[in-house]
Amino acid sequence: LFGILQVIVLYLLGRSTFYTNTYEGAHSDGIPEAPRRYWFETERAYHLRLAYSRAVRATAPLKVRHRSHYIRTTGYDEGYIDALPLIREVPESFKPRLEFCEGQTYGSVQTESISVVMHYFNEPHSLVLRTVYSVLRTTPPEFLKEIIVMDDGSTYPDHTGVFGEILGSLAPRVRYIQNNVAMGLVPARRAVLSLATGEHVFLVDSHVEFHDQWYLPLLKITQGNPRAVAVPIVDLYRQNTQHLYPYDGVKLVFNIFLFWDSVLPPSNDGRPFESGALMGGAFMVKRARLSELDYLGRGMKGYGEENIELGLKSWMCGGEVWTVPCSRLTHFSADRDPDSVPGRPRSPYFYHNYQLLGESFLGDEHILRIARIRWKNEGKVDMATVRFNQNLSRSLGCGDAMGMFRRLMPMMELYTDDESGGYKLTVNDRCTAFRRSGMHGGVVEVLQGCTVTTDEELWNHVRYDKVYRIVRVGDIHCLDPGIARDPAGITKCNFQKGNQEFTYDPAVQRMKSLIFDLCLDLNDEDQLMFAPCGKPELAKIGFVYENYSQALIARGKL
Repeated sequence: LFGILQVIVLYLLGRSTFYTNTYEGAHSDGIPEAPRRYWFETERAYHLRLAYSRAVRATAPLKVRHRSHYIRTTGYDEGYIDALPLIREVPESFKPRLEFCEGQTYGSVQTESISVVMHYFNEPHSLVLRTVYSVLRTTPPEFLKEIIVMDDGSTYPDHTGVFGEILGSLAPRVRYIQNNVAMGLVPARRAVLSLATGEHVFLVDSHVEFHDQWYLPLLKITQGNPRAVAVPIVDLYRQNTQHLYPYDGVKLVFNIFLFWDSVLPPSNDGRPFESGALMGGAFMVKRARLSELDYLGRGMKGYGEENIELGLKSWMCGGEVWTVPCSRLTHFSADRDPDSVPGRPRSPYFYHNYQLLGESFLGDEHILRIARIRWKNEGKVDMATVRFNQNLSRSLGCGDAMGMFRRLMPMMELYTDDESGGYKLTVNDRCTAFRRSGMHGGVVEVLQGCTVTTDEELWNHVRYDKVYRIVRVGDIHCLDPGIARDPAGITKCNFQKGNQEFTYDPAVQRMKSLIFDLCLDLNDEDQLMFAPCGKPELAKIGFVYENYSQALIARGKL
């Protein structure tokens, strides 16, 4: 009831304040808003902007008093967001000083049209407007074909009642589309991309500010290679600390299971560098190339992994992905993720989307067997979509995913002597191997030299959040201290009882059983065993978890 009353009060305050200042009577006196008209504004659009700014400022004190309510509702401190000018220069403190960028010229960049597309769900309207105005302010009309803004079925009210009217006043340069029902983040992203008509498409989140000349470094990449995807650097601005966190020096990659992470690039002076993955909320690509790749996110649900898909398809199908530090955006980060907004229930779509990509593009049954465990085997994916993606790859003459991994991400150490996607656990130049005892399990022993390559020597580890399983690739067996402890026992992976699950403590570098007071160690014959965890200083081996290669590396042993 309180929320309903609050919405009514805000609405009435906003409307009365707005209409007290008519289009003709609105003045910039006392409003920290850009007072002049811009090239993209008619007289009416100009006065609408000034009056809207006054309207949201009138409601800001109430929003400040109920700050926690608004953060729970939209993820943003709306009193603070509304207090910012709709049009402003990017603060000097937000602008990096990169040696390479300061010496760049863009005389070779041809004038080609850009469609900037965005979508949103239940976000503060002043934040969306600030993004639109930021594009208009920083992009010359000869480059900017259109801005497409899609409201994906928002239920959050417009307290001024004129948000849509303001966007309409910026037509035809700005197109405003409202969905009656929320599609979800990935389907909405796919839909808004398909509406673009410019020669280039730039997808962006609806809560950013653009730096001057943001488009030129990106066009230099996409005009140089029409199959390339160009990604700006997106610095994060945290509203709770009101502090900017620069995102320099990060190269996005994904591993063999399509989980993505970041590593250091070759240099951090501003030079463009190749990336495996890309930011899902900011990239530029030729529209013809995007259409050729079937856009992104076919068959995906909810939120996430469409950026992995576009990176994967780009590299496999004759293209490239480049991160371009000279192109900058500032991202206003919400205090929640896009699937946890009221009205859009959070669902476990991540693993569905991972598996859809893997079944479509990995094409290696050895890898898929272990990857399905990493994806929690939730795989009720639409096989018609998988077949569509596979046919698309064949029609475009796309290469092999494994070859792409070897070329692009050698730092990930995906293979040792075998291409089955496993890691060898080696001790004193000898490999641990599996010896079957009975139908369902056996023990781990050091049997042979590492020159012998069999499935029985290949291992991986499976990590869900902070819980691990150590899994043999050949036929999905897991280390299990409940079966045998010296040497270590192994049985078929059960994924539910806890006896095959481990946690990793980086302080003592131990892999500890989730339910037994036992840690992985070596016995006197250098065989894997489980020993009491009480005195880590007596352990013969510890493990270092290497984040980017997803490997567990034994300390003190190969």
